[in-house]
Amino acid sequence: MADLDLALGLMSGPNLRRRRRGAWKAARTAPARLAGFRVAAWFDDDACRSIPVETVLHGLADLLDAAGCHIDRSARPGFPLGKVIERFFAPCSAPALAGAQADHPRGTALATGDDRLTSASDRHVRHRQWLSNNESRLQMRLKFEQFFQGLGHPAAAVMPCGVAFRHDHSGADGRPHGHHRRPAARDYWQLNRWMAPAGACCLPGTVIPVGLAASGLPVGVQIVGPYLHDRTTLAFAAARWRSLVGPCPAPPGFD
Repeated sequence: MADLDLALGLMSGPNLRRRRRGAWKAARTAPARLAGFRVAAWFDDDACRSIPVETVLHGLADLLDAAGCHIDRSARPGFPLGKVIERFFAPCSAPALAGAQADHPRGTALATGDDRLTSASDRHVRHRQWLSNNESRLQMRLKFEQFFQGLGHPAAAVMPCGVAFRHDHSGADGRPHGHHRRPAARDYWQLNRWMAPAGACCLPGTVIPVGLAASGLPVGVQIVGPYLHDRTTLAFAAARWRSLVGPCPAPPGFD
């Protein structure tokens, strides 16, 4: 994590206009030991459930608790994952990625019926709808700010990343569609769901491997902190994790 902290110091910062105001900084309010952290364990939500991942992460929460962390398994930021998923893709992801894609009439986009429906229709929303979506996103940012204040600093919201999967390149449009091992097949784009809270609310996130699922595939966890507390999430990720979960796990055949 030391190299990431160094890279953050070299690459991040305000633009020239904002730098003159002297208020921008990547904060760090973190102890050197895990025992000083307060952690909200957000491991499950109806919008994206994965029992193999949840099993590993609840075991992780037990380890963190034994290491002295204050673990809150019920704390939530005041909105469900499904809500922030909508606000992440509608005003943020789809318009931002639309520049390289061909325009289509809105009616045609709505009639396609394939997995590109959401992004295709969002590219053609009226500006007033974009403003409404963005206002909702800003309200969720405020709720996250209050959420972290309620936890007390230093704090981290620990969210699942998912189980690694085999790639299936049979998608009709040429994109790889990843699936978890059967019988729990999932569409490739479900991977984006748990990154929505940090992405929509402009929060820093650090991802580390934490163990293996029953299938033998590795599981990661996403550590999310308050706005501009990038160094806090890095410090949490660096504090004694190896002693708790061991070295970075590798699936069979990749040792």
